[in-house]
Amino acid sequence: MRVLVAAATGLAVAFAVVLTLTAFGHPRRAGRPRSRC
Repeated sequence: MRVLVAAATGLAVAFAVVLTLTAFGHPRRAGRPRSRC
């Protein structure tokens, strides 16, 4: 079941990258603002 582990790891890494970019980068490409903290 290495495929499931790889998929989960990839999703986790992608999610972390998105969170980091949203928190520090403030991307202007986002058309719809979800939540501003």
